[in-house]
Amino acid sequence: MDEGSVLELRPELVGQHAGYEVTLDPRVLGRCDKVLATGTLLLNDTLDSVLAQARQARRVALVGPSVGVMPEMLFRRGVHVVGGTWIEQPGAF
Repeated sequence: MDEGSVLELRPELVGQHAGYEVTLDPRVLGRCDKVLATGTLLLNDTLDSVLAQARQARRVALVGPSVGVMPEMLFRRGVHVVGGTWIEQPGAF
């Protein structure tokens, strides 16, 4: 049973692991019904290409500290859930 796939840009991380595979092939997202992605997609300008491959997904979540953007632009592109970081005590941070 395919429990999950990880889309990666670094070839040295590719391979089969216990319960998941790591691949360079974005087409793997076409068979996913849920996609969890990090905000790195915004930083490395791969959001649109990843979302194009994940069109069949029922849910796409974009999470992480680099997702501190206005969510409406993400929702219009096909992201369903956004999770970012908010620093409530900057001095303590």
